[in-house]
Amino acid sequence: MNHIYRSVWNDTLGCVVAISELGMSFGKKPSTSGAGYLGCHGFALRGLSLSLLMGFASTTCALPTAGVVSSGSATITISGPGNLLVTQSSQNAILNWQSFNIGAAESVRFAQPSSNSVAINRVLGSDPSHILGNLSANGKVFLVNPNGILFGKGASVNVGGLVASALDLTEADLTTGRHRFGGTGGEVTNLGSIYAEPGGSVALLGARVGNAGTISANLGSVAIAAGNAATVDVPIDGLIQVTIDKSAAHALASNGGLIQADGGAVLITAHAKDALLDTVVNNQGIVQANSVGYRNGRIVLDGGDSGLVNVGGSLRTTGTTPSTSGGTIVASCDKILVADHAQLVATGASGGGGIYVGGGWQGIDPDIRQASGVYVAQSATLDASATVDGNGGTVVAWSDVHNPLSATRVYGSLLARGGAEGGDGGRIETSGHWLDVTGLRADAAAPRGKQAHGCWILPI
Repeated sequence: MNHIYRSVWNDTLGCVVAISELGMSFGKKPSTSGAGYLGCHGFALRGLSLSLLMGFASTTCALPTAGVVSSGSATITISGPGNLLVTQSSQNAILNWQSFNIGAAESVRFAQPSSNSVAINRVLGSDPSHILGNLSANGKVFLVNPNGILFGKGASVNVGGLVASALDLTEADLTTGRHRFGGTGGEVTNLGSIYAEPGGSVALLGARVGNAGTISANLGSVAIAAGNAATVDVPIDGLIQVTIDKSAAHALASNGGLIQADGGAVLITAHAKDALLDTVVNNQGIVQANSVGYRNGRIVLDGGDSGLVNVGGSLRTTGTTPSTSGGTIVASCDKILVADHAQLVATGASGGGGIYVGGGWQGIDPDIRQASGVYVAQSATLDASATVDGNGGTVVAWSDVHNPLSATRVYGSLLARGGAEGGDGGRIETSGHWLDVTGLRADAAAPRGKQAHGCWILPI
């Protein structure tokens, strides 16, 4: 697993800070034979760095300071050495702080009226937030610090829901409940453990956002979103919705850790200004949104209109228990690389799910942006098979067939098999104005059914 940061002790600050393991570099190419793989104008995969602010000028890693309740009703008390308690008596409250840090041996707890209560914490000072200890709440907590936020290695967050944002939230938006974030945007990084109660959600927002720790929000949702403006909708069902309203220069959303939202949804998205060949979304870790009962999982990697989505690691929306089917995996951007050894798995006991790279089936799904370049490495696997008794699902690798510069190169394994005990084969499509499927392994077989949908290979 490719962690983007490492933690070191800072004698000046008296606490652990994060520094980048990977310096910014250009010309780093994937370890595959795909040089010039996404069209006539080849490009190099940009080296990653979220070198997050955290090595500088925070004067302390102590508890939050100078807290003032600006809306709603809440009391702030020190409940013991290194322990701060916020007792919230109104359903919603807004608190302004000069700084908001939690040391490694410290804790901050929000006691709220219900799981739907919201405590919005705005940092007015000039320092980033270091969360190195314990943060807990029975409701939803917003932490807004335009200077940046780090959840350090060893940090433990246990809440009903969390929004951690380096994009600001104005008083006007707070009072109307619109939750529209904006600004130049700092960086947000998680190296620790963030847990939302079942049905809750976690959203990390900033100009550059990364996870190299663990985020869990089963039956809820996780969003890692990079841009200069975003709107967050927190509906009653807990499946938080994040829309990027304004792109940011050098925006990057990355995951090198574990994100889990079984029975829910995961969104990793970044919209960058003039990204061209830059990596805007990068996954090297594990993203899991397996099916729970009738609730199928969904994973979306969305890079906006320009730049590259790098799909590595493992994306899984599987249904392993009886009567569950596979969920949905979507990768959308101008250019998409499914890297060496990547595993995109949407299998299900009673039916395969859907895997859509660069577009929907036949390119007709208006909700999936059509790519201009798609590359699937030889050792990558896209599997939407039924595993027990059911029909295979759908696998698509697509680039815009009407764009004369578009190219689709698929060299990996694409699977949409019917179940071992019954069911028909599914659908596989590879399409592009320029298409190369040399060595492609495509399998939509049905051991106890028929290949009614067959296997589509469509050179355009």
